[in-house]
Amino acid sequence: MKIASCTTGFAGIVASAAAMALSSSAMSALATVTQTSPYTSIADSTLFSASYLRPGVDYFLEDFEDGLMNTEGLLGPPGDSVVLGPSPTTDSVEPGGSSLSGNTGSISLIFDGMALGGYPTKAGFVFTDSGTLAGANLTITVLDANGFSAGIFNYSVGDGLDDGGTAEDRFFAIELAEGISTVLLNVAGPTIEIDDVQYANPVPALRPLSDLNADGLGDLLVRTPTGLDAWLLDGNGVVSSPNVLTGMSSGWKVVGVGDLDGDFDGDVIWRNAGTQQVAVWIMNNAAIESAVVLSSISSPWDVVGVGDLDGNGKADILWWNKTSGAVAAWLMNGSTIDSTAVVATGILGSQYLLQGVADLDRDGTADVVLRKLATSEIRYWKIVNTAINSEGSILTGVGSAWAVQTLGDLDADGDADIVWRNTSTGAVAFWLLENFAITTSAAHPSLINTAWKIVGATDANGDGKADVIWHRASTGQAAIWFMDGAA
Repeated sequence: MKIASCTTGFAGIVASAAAMALSSSAMSALATVTQTSPYTSIADSTLFSASYLRPGVDYFLEDFEDGLMNTEGLLGPPGDSVVLGPSPTTDSVEPGGSSLSGNTGSISLIFDGMALGGYPTKAGFVFTDSGTLAGANLTITVLDANGFSAGIFNYSVGDGLDDGGTAEDRFFAIELAEGISTVLLNVAGPTIEIDDVQYANPVPALRPLSDLNADGLGDLLVRTPTGLDAWLLDGNGVVSSPNVLTGMSSGWKVVGVGDLDGDFDGDVIWRNAGTQQVAVWIMNNAAIESAVVLSSISSPWDVVGVGDLDGNGKADILWWNKTSGAVAAWLMNGSTIDSTAVVATGILGSQYLLQGVADLDRDGTADVVLRKLATSEIRYWKIVNTAINSEGSILTGVGSAWAVQTLGDLDADGDADIVWRNTSTGAVAFWLLENFAITTSAAHPSLINTAWKIVGATDANGDGKADVIWHRASTGQAAIWFMDGAA
């Protein structure tokens, strides 16, 4: 394996695995919680006040001012809470505004990992009131990406005045490198109010793409406030400056990339968080050839994968209904939906989590990798003409700390392989697959700082083997592991 000196225009480069490594003794699976006061606006946030951080791109903010809890990726309102409208006793950050109240003294903040593409590593909220209970004990329980406890924290809060005053308001910042799935809040009293729930966007600003300019090398996309910067790889790193692509506001999120029209240029799939519209950019030589809005799809449906599901050489879009568990496909012909198909009903989400879409048996059709929730078994669906032709087990008993990061053909045998990450230790491992079976299993010798995230795999040097792309959001650094099988 070779490490690229890869400058992507963010904040610098990384040239060695040592720069990414961190000893296991320095890591912890516990969250950190800090509190600050006063808090009057997002400018007082210790997480997201920096001017370069963009709402809707780098982080999300739910302030309840529309009377609803409807910001992307935040489930609710949960049954233990209700949004309070303006009133003399409503304690909101915004004067005369709204807040979220736990009418039994409890509030659950649950993050939708499927909708967000992962779990936030940073989240926060403003405690605003505990009714007439002064010095109430606030218990904050943090659950990690696997649903396990990452710490229980207790604080004394509240001034005993149920008058909408802001003197007691304080901001709580939660950080957990492994990802935060849920924050549970409880006070020993009848009510609790919070406001300005905020959390990092776990979908990386940096995305690998199969190929933007049909030169046989994978390329990189970087989200900007108005669109994307396209960084073209030259086999050793990236070119000196990006192609600047504009036309999408911060409300739009990249939900997939793939060659939708079979011209060997990767295309971009977008979704608007507010309107739920789906749009595509059809690319030609790293430029936008056409931009088309396809349709609006109701929020229970999320894009969960992109791959050629019917073997015609054009990528298709795989959808999951997070309410019913159904899985469906859009069969694409460029910017046109040729047809739709139901792949499975009532399965994904209730029994399985989808881990990736890629060709696992070199038949030219993308297959599906899943994780069975009850047993952590890794399974596959062999797809033929958008239907499940067969299914089976790849391996049982995978540890809960290990998470699939990406799929890619690491050894150029035509079968996609699996890249794993231990979310607690930072360890990286590889499964080389052939016809749905593991032929080689290997671990990288170094533990990698969990601040570094694997964002995908693409052939960055034209040798036919997928390479692993890394990104460190806090510094803007990017790195490439040039792969030769599991080495």
